[in-house]
Amino acid sequence: MTRMELQFFDPTADVLITHRKLPHWEQAGAVYFITFRMQDALPKEVISRMRTERCLWLRARGIAPDDPEWRTALAKLSLAEKRAYHSAFTSRWFDLLDEGHGECLLRKPALSQIVADSLRFFDGDRYLMRSFVVMPNHVHLLAQFPTEGGMKAQCESWKRFTASKINKALNRQSYFWQGESFDHLVRSEEQYFHLLQYVAGNSIKAKLLAGEYVLYRRE
Repeated sequence: MTRMELQFFDPTADVLITHRKLPHWEQAGAVYFITFRMQDALPKEVISRMRTERCLWLRARGIAPDDPEWRTALAKLSLAEKRAYHSAFTSRWFDLLDEGHGECLLRKPALSQIVADSLRFFDGDRYLMRSFVVMPNHVHLLAQFPTEGGMKAQCESWKRFTASKINKALNRQSYFWQGESFDHLVRSEEQYFHLLQYVAGNSIKAKLLAGEYVLYRRE
């Protein structure tokens, strides 16, 4: 794969949209901000409470939370409303991950390195990895994929491969990752550099020590 220039979401270009519990928008060549977490990274009661609060918030603004296109409707709200949403839910969700719930097995260098090596393995071939951080119970990354469909397929591959290797290392069989990842098509250069700084500073924000995380950034 030839080196890819920075490319952001183009609302006038083709987009592949698929749905599970979350909608996933894919656009060839664009930068994605992706987060996936361990199965036990958030307590079930916290997830349930946040979902209830999000449903109430959306309904109060005339958006049906069970509509597969609710994120499209959210995008049409005013800038102030969108900022209020992300402050109440997206940013809060990331803050909860940083509190360190669950086993936090990726705090162990031998296990976090399995994830880091997997993220780097096809870099420059299937995707271009811009930056990532492997935290004790979750992963954030910024990457570009040359084709539609490549992002979701690669996320599933990363999680399947690393879960198998980590379970083998721990001599157990269990669901390691939460089934669905969070992915966001980066909208602008300003947003990209904001997210780049977020990834770089995540371990500091979570007050981690050296060896409790793995940070990578393309030079």
